[in-house]
Order: sequence, then structure tokens, then C-alpha cells
Amino acid sequence: MKTHAFKSTLISSVLIATTFASYNVSAYDIVKRTRLIDDKWKTQEMLRPFGHDFLFDVGAQVTPDTQDLMDDVDKISGLDKNLSQTEMVNQSTALLSKYYNKENALRFGINAGFPIFSFSAFGFHWKPNFRLNGGATVVITPTEARINIVSIATNLKTLGVPSEIADALVACNLAAISNGTAILDGCEAQGAINATQKQQIINIKPSLATLTKDSNFDTNIPALNAYMKAEVKAGFPVDFTRGEHWFGTVFFGALGRADVFKSCDSLQVALDTCEIELDKMNTEIYNSIDLKVGYKNSNYSLFTAIEEVKLAELNKETESQSPLRYGFDPLIRLHGTAKYRVWIFSAEPFVGTHARSGYGMGDAYYFGADWGGHLWGDRLGVTFRTQFDKEHMTLALRMKLWLMHLEVTSKTAMKDTVDNVKVADYLGANVRFFF
Repeated sequence: MKTHAFKSTLISSVLIATTFASYNVSAYDIVKRTRLIDDKWKTQEMLRPFGHDFLFDVGAQVTPDTQDLMDDVDKISGLDKNLSQTEMVNQSTALLSKYYNKENALRFGINAGFPIFSFSAFGFHWKPNFRLNGGATVVITPTEARINIVSIATNLKTLGVPSEIADALVACNLAAISNGTAILDGCEAQGAINATQKQQIINIKPSLATLTKDSNFDTNIPALNAYMKAEVKAGFPVDFTRGEHWFGTVFFGALGRADVFKSCDSLQVALDTCEIELDKMNTEIYNSIDLKVGYKNSNYSLFTAIEEVKLAELNKETESQSPLRYGFDPLIRLHGTAKYRVWIFSAEPFVGTHARSGYGMGDAYYFGADWGGHLWGDRLGVTFRTQFDKEHMTLALRMKLWLMHLEVTSKTAMKDTVDNVKVADYLGANVRFFF
């Protein structure tokens, strides 16, 4: 039965932590891009606040080419292992070249919670809640990579081959090995590794016994670069108001986060040497606090917020040599809204920006408006959003049906590339039940 660990792991969001290979797009930083992509979708979530309700909320976003990309990766994984490396590279290049230097993303999240009794104290009115949020974001950017003896040795380390053996392969003179010769046999003949070491490699990865040198070595071939971040956040957000004008939220709880970067060239995928080690992942959990403070009058509101501020580490598990790349830098946000309503119709123009380590407020500004009509005390209604930012035009349609709403969203790229990588379009959907 054909298996494809790389695809199934990404889609099921199993966390891993191992790093090898390199980008040929030097300016592109997939981790920083994931921060910006994820935070922009958090802005969409902020624009449909939870309120003081029992709720269950689920949403997902995807770039249109993601499923096609993973289907083509699956085809590469299923190539006949008896094909020559040249044919494997040719077929994988034909499948993956159309995705080169283009972001593909998959994101999903689940939220649940319930209200706690409201009360007044110290001149404030308090509305505490319990919230549990979880989700994952995956960004996949296919590029070209170089296949050579160094990448093979690095790959072997990730599979458990002792470092001294893998490093000995780097000293192997690949140029002295004839085309069509098994690489391990050629390195043994040179004395770079001995027969026992060669057998250790084969015991861990039998397919390398027949991996031969051909013209594709030390040339550019397709590579898959993937980064995934997953997190769970639980705690007690407390909404507060003071008089008619001041409002805000304090959220105290725990935030757990793990991430992984993986880069595999097409030969590693085709030969099933791009393996996922589920026991090799990093996880960090810490106490965090969010704080939002705002001012409003009858039509206008403005708030500033700082989110995910690290207070104290609760738990840290490091199972690999790769650190948590996403880090725990806080998110800073500014947002302003105006509200107008005539009979059942409403308009809410808004403007804002946010920043986190890896991008600035000039990268994340946005402006737009929600247009809608609501009946029966706002239990039934339709809201249409138009929004623009530096990279995308966003259109969203939300239908509210008493105890639930359904929202569909599209993001259309208005900018061709960022750091020489093509900006992708997005499709999203959100369903929420509340009472």
C-alpha cells in the first residue's frame, strides 16, 4: 500500500522538528511569512468577536493550489523505485515546476467557551469568560534545491545514522565515482566509510543501498520547503467597561506552541528518505496575558492591544536540536471603527495595523468596511466585508441565523511577489454556534 508520510503529516498537523537542506531564495523567510499570514487571519477573527456567549467556532483557510500540490507530491512518492535518478528528477520537475517560488498555505482553528457571571466592582463592569482556542498553520513553498553528498549526509543524520558516519560521507570524493555506481559502494572503495559503517546506513535506510550517482548530482532539482506552527491557548478573558466610554479586555491563561521546518528535495520524497519522526518535536507552554484598552463614543471606537505577552514558563520539552522558531514575541495591534446605522442597515468602516517580530506595522496595515442589514434584534442578518491591505483585497460574506453564523472569505492577491516568492490567493470559511 502506497504511503506518503510527508503529506499525511502536514494535513493531519502532526508536529515534528527536524531541519535539513537550504533555500535558493535567500531573502525569503518562511517563518516570518507565516507570522504575518497567521496574524492577518487573526485580524479577520477579531472582526467577528465572540461576545459573552456559550460558543463553538471552527474555521479553515487554504490557498487554491494546495490540494493540487499535495496530489503531485503524492505522485512523486509513488514513482517506481527502479527508475533512474535522472528519470525521477525529470518527472518530479515536470510535476512541481509550476509551483516554484509560490506560497501555499493551510490554516485551521477551533474555539470553544462559555460565559461566567457578570459583576460590577471598583467602578468597572466585568464580563468574564472561559475560552479554549487551538489551531495550526502550514506554509509550503516549493523551490529548487541542490542535491549533493552534503544533503545526503544531512538527511542520514535525521534518520538516526551516527554523526561520525554521516560526516565521513562528506569527505567522500563524489567526482571520483563513476556514473551508475552505487554511492555507498564508491565511498567504501575510497575508504571514506568501511563495510560495517555502510551496513549500518543500509540497515537504517535500505533504499540507499541502490542509490547511484548520475548526472543529477550537484544540480538543481525540485524541493519542498514546509513550515508548520500549532498552538493551543486556554484561559479567562474578562471584558470590562467603565462608564460610557472606556472598554477593554484582560486575558490571563496559558499558551502552548510547537513548530517545525522541513525541507526535502524530490529525490528524498521519491526514495522515501524524507521521513517524519513523531517523537522529535519541541513544545513550550507558558503563562501569558493579553491586554486591550479602548475608548468609544456613540459612533466611534479606538483601541490598542498587546497579545501573547510571556509571563512565566510552565513547561518546555526539547526533543530535537532545532529550537522553536516561531518564538514568543507579542503581537501589538491598533484598530479604529466607526459605526453608522439607519433602520435595519448598517455600515462600519474600520482601519488598523499590527506588528510582531519579523514584520512591522507598515507590512500589516488594513482598511475596509462591513456593510449589512439585520432584523429581529440582530438575530437574522447579512454582513458583507470589503477590505484592503498591502498584499490582498478581502471580500467576506457572513450570514447570521439566530444561534449560528456562516462566513465565507476570499483574499485576492494585489501584489505579485514578496521577496521573490509569489503571493497566493486564499479561500476561507467559518461556522459558529452561540447561545
